[in-house]
Formats: sequence, C-alpha cells, structure tokens
Amino acid sequence: MKQLTCTEKQHLETKIEEEKERQRVRRMNPNAPVASVETNFIFNNLYKYGMLALILCLLGISVRHLLKWGDFAYDEYGNLIVALMLFFHHIAHSFTETGWKSRVMKTVARVWIVIGSVYIFFLIL
Repeated sequence: MKQLTCTEKQHLETKIEEEKERQRVRRMNPNAPVASVETNFIFNNLYKYGMLALILCLLGISVRHLLKWGDFAYDEYGNLIVALMLFFHHIAHSFTETGWKSRVMKTVARVWIVIGSVYIFFLIL
C-alpha cells in the first residue's frame, strides 16, 4: 500500500469534506442543483481573497499615511493598529483551519486584539 504525503492527505481530506457537503445539501433539498456547492465554494473564495485584498489596501494606506505625514493633530497609529487587528484576525480565521499554524495565528490575533483594544482604550482616556 502506498504511503501518502501530507499534501496528498490534505487534498484527499478536502475532497472528502466537499463530498460530505454535497451529500448534506442533497439531503436537505433533493431538487437543488448540484452546482450550488461549487457556487458556495466560489463565493467563499471570493470573500476570503477579496477581503484580504481590501485589508491589505487599508494596511498599505495606513503605512503610507504614517510615513508621509509626520506630525499629527490626532493619533497617528490608530489606523495602523486597527488594520493589523483586521489582518491578523482574517488570516487566523480564513486561511488556517487546523494544526499548530491555526493555534499560533489565532493566538497572535487574540494578543493583537488585546493590545489594540488597550491602546484604543487609553487613547480615549
């Protein structure tokens, strides 16, 4: 029997999950078209990568804004902190699913949310 590599195992697990989802959709609505699962997959990817692009644009604008103007009459790091909070949270929950990478990214996201919240809280005071 052939030993599967990690990549092949993940690919096989993904196919199994997709088939389970198709069967679940068919059980819920037997008259539903089969393409509905693929359509959901397309919209999920559109959300995942589209939102990442928007967050990266926001992050880039925040960094550019910070570097271009040096003296602010208001908080100069707030936009950057919020953009980083969004970025870490999105990466942790949309791109990592299981394993140690997921735990590390979710920990980083939670720590950054705490840091950002404390920063914003003391900014208000």
